[in-house]
Amino acid sequence: MINAAGAKYLNESGATIHGVEFWGSPYTPTWGSWAFQRPSATVESNARWGKIPATTDVLITHGPPLGVLDKTVTGVRAGCIDLLRHVLRRGLSHHVFGHIHEGYGTCEFRDVIFINAASQQLACSGLRTGKLNDPVAFDVVLPEAGGQI
Repeated sequence: MINAAGAKYLNESGATIHGVEFWGSPYTPTWGSWAFQRPSATVESNARWGKIPATTDVLITHGPPLGVLDKTVTGVRAGCIDLLRHVLRRGLSHHVFGHIHEGYGTCEFRDVIFINAASQQLACSGLRTGKLNDPVAFDVVLPEAGGQI
């Protein structure tokens, strides 16, 4: 779906921009009672993440993979094990996600740059504070010209 501004909503679908392949999904493991939540470590979950094309450069998901910038204020890891397995098999350059606000930040693991770009900070109580995290910007090398977007 493309809106008037040219933005494209990636709902288990992809887009190519200057030769860089993006793929996105709104799904996340069950955590609270919001939309697009499904149980992790299931046949359905494994099949969903199996749809990520092998040619994907940048993956954009709502939720994190298990063990990567996914620790909640209560210390629980809220990421998806199936998503982690598929991300590490794909040879992605970047995986961008959010959902777990207290996991905001970046890290690199097995040549994948993981970015939790959750926008709003949380208080120790787990309630949103109204303070916003800084936007996260990153470079992606263009495959055809060696430039960056």
